[in-house]
Amino acid sequence: MAWLLGVGAGLASGLLHLGGGLGTGGSLLLSQIAALPIFLVALGLGFGPAVLAAAGGALLVVLFGGGLAPLSYILLNGVLAVGLGRLALLSRAGESGREWYPAGHLLTWLFALVAGIYGLALLAAALSGQGLLSRLTAMLEQAIAAFGASLPAQQADLLRAAVALVPGIMGAFVMLQTMLNGLLAQFLLLRGGRAVRPAESFAGLALPRELAYVLAASLAAALLPTGLASVGLTLAILAAVPYFLLGLAVVHAWLARHAARGLLLTLVYGALVVVLALFLPAAALLVALGLAEQFVGLRARWARGKEE
Repeated sequence: MAWLLGVGAGLASGLLHLGGGLGTGGSLLLSQIAALPIFLVALGLGFGPAVLAAAGGALLVVLFGGGLAPLSYILLNGVLAVGLGRLALLSRAGESGREWYPAGHLLTWLFALVAGIYGLALLAAALSGQGLLSRLTAMLEQAIAAFGASLPAQQADLLRAAVALVPGIMGAFVMLQTMLNGLLAQFLLLRGGRAVRPAESFAGLALPRELAYVLAASLAAALLPTGLASVGLTLAILAAVPYFLLGLAVVHAWLARHAARGLLLTLVYGALVVVLALFLPAAALLVALGLAEQFVGLRARWARGKEE
C-alpha cells in the first residue's frame, strides 16, 4: 500500500511540475507545491516510498517535459524533498524521551543542498563557455532591448546593478518554497493523524553556530574585488535565510508573552507579505535579530527575567 501511495504521489507531483509550463496563473501557482506530495510520502511513509515517488514524478517529467524541466524537477523536488524528509525522521532515545533531528539542522542542510545546486549551475555555465553571471547579464540585456524606449534609463541601470543578486534571490525563494511545502505536509499529516514526527514549537528554533561562520565568510568573499564576489554574495543570501527564520522565531517567543500575540503575529506577517517595500529592511532586521539570538541568547535572557 505504501509503495502504491508513493507512485500516486509521484505522478501528482510530476503533473503539478509540468503544469508550470502552461504559463497560466493558476498552473504556475500549483507548480510551486510540486514537492508537497513527495514531502507527504517522505514524512508519512518513509524513505523508500519517497524515493519511489520522486522517481515516478521524474519519469513523468522526462516523458512529457522539455528542456531543463526534468533536471529542475529532480533537483528542486526530488533531491530536496526526499533528502530533507529522510533527515526529518531521524531520531534517538534521549533522557527525556525520543529526540528528533533538530529543525535548525534541517535548515542548515537545506542551505547546503541549495548551495550545492547553485554550484552545479556555476559548473554547467562554465562548461558551456560562459559564466553564470555573464549569461544572466546577457539575458537581462535582451530583455531591456525588448522593452526599448518604454523602459527608463534609470530603471535599466538599476536592473543591471541588481543582476548579481538574482542567483541568491532565486535560491532564497527555493529555500523558502521547500520549507513551506515541508511544513504544509507535516501540518496535513498531523491533522490526519499520520505524522511520524511530532509537532514542535517554532519559537524554540535553534541553528548550529557553524552556519554563522559560513555567513561571515560569504560576506567577506562578497566584498573582495575578485570573481568570487558574486559567489560570496549568493552564498551570503542563502545563509541569511535560516537566520531570517530564526529572527522570526525570536519574534514568536517575544510575542508569546503578550495576551494579543495572535493579532500581533498576524500584523507582523501581514506587513511582510503585503507591504513589499518593507520586506527587505524587515528581512535584514530579522537576520540581525537571529544572529543576536545565536550569540547573545535573547530568549534565554527573557526566560530568566520572567522567572525573576
